[in-house]
Amino acid sequence: MPRPRSYSEPENFHRTRSSDLGVSPRRRRLLIEDHYKMSEEEILLEGAPAHDEDWSGAMHDFFNLVALVPVCVLNGLCWNFDLLLDAKSTVQEAWNDDYFPLFFAVTVGYFLADLLWVSLEPSCVKSPAVIVQHHIVTLIYLGIPYLYEETHWLMGACLSVEANTWLLIARRVFNKQGLRPWVINLGFSSIRIKFISVMFYITWVVIRCYVYPAILRVLIGLWSENIETRGAYNYYLTATVLHSVCEFPSYPAMELIVHFAFLIHAFPYSLFA
Repeated sequence: MPRPRSYSEPENFHRTRSSDLGVSPRRRRLLIEDHYKMSEEEILLEGAPAHDEDWSGAMHDFFNLVALVPVCVLNGLCWNFDLLLDAKSTVQEAWNDDYFPLFFAVTVGYFLADLLWVSLEPSCVKSPAVIVQHHIVTLIYLGIPYLYEETHWLMGACLSVEANTWLLIARRVFNKQGLRPWVINLGFSSIRIKFISVMFYITWVVIRCYVYPAILRVLIGLWSENIETRGAYNYYLTATVLHSVCEFPSYPAMELIVHFAFLIHAFPYSLFA
């Protein structure tokens, strides 16, 4: 007597793949696509991605555009730019503590408010988990300048990146259609979009590609110098680890290459075409 055929696997059963149906497998979405247009072949395209009108996201963007202004202004007031631009002076010497208490309070208030907002309304951002993790690590990082006065400059240097964050959000808010900023000609609106785009790329290269690696190099040097007096596990080692955690997960090496490739490709276009 023949064995009955299994119902779970009928005769002439063949597993069907998406390619057999003429459907391309879905490409993994990259983090960089929150801010840049990309083709299906993962080639970076000109212009910012278009953004749909979303009340939750729009309100969160508006909050950041307003809340980051005092953070950036107070940070700037804590620096002596004559010394900062003087090659003979150190970054520590260029820092002054005139507005530090207010700067610290406003900064912590901003990160706590934004952390609470994203936690309660995760749909307001594209990658809520990344934002939440970043803000938690940043708040821990802020404990170092709170506890050690000689590291106040470190907070100011790290938070210089918020100027680039403000421009990143403004680039999205003022160009929701994803227009190509290098070729559009829309009068004042065109100049505004182009100015924001130019300043975004300048601050991105200066702060994220030069200042942040320079801070890491300084922290490693300070950690090494303080091993004899404070031991190997001094607070500069903690700052070095937290600085790396805050910066590099959000901008892996491949994204750095993509950004530079776009920058080299984009700037030959006339800024006021």
